[in-house]
Amino acid sequence: MLYAPLKAEQVKQLHRTFKDLCHENRLRIISLLMEIPELHVTDLVEKLQLDQALVSHHLKLLSRSKIIQIRRDGKFSYYRINQQKMLGLITALHFLKHDNQALKTKV
Repeated sequence: MLYAPLKAEQVKQLHRTFKDLCHENRLRIISLLMEIPELHVTDLVEKLQLDQALVSHHLKLLSRSKIIQIRRDGKFSYYRINQQKMLGLITALHFLKHDNQALKTKV
């Protein structure tokens, strides 16, 4: 299978996404949402045992990178994993692995 090197803009987007993922509490949120497909912020606060403002901050960052999706029902918001984004991240990691292997063979 042939791979094209990642473009500069793609690298920037990946960097931002992985930066948004790289926090213990955000990874805990992702883990919970993988176990329970959709949760309200109060459910996350209870399960994580964190302050609501802190959980909301982490959700905002995960949402900004489109790692999670929000479903609104009246005044309530429910959060779930963005399956397409996660698949895209896995694919991007595969491309990065291939790019790294290609660089090693050139040296």
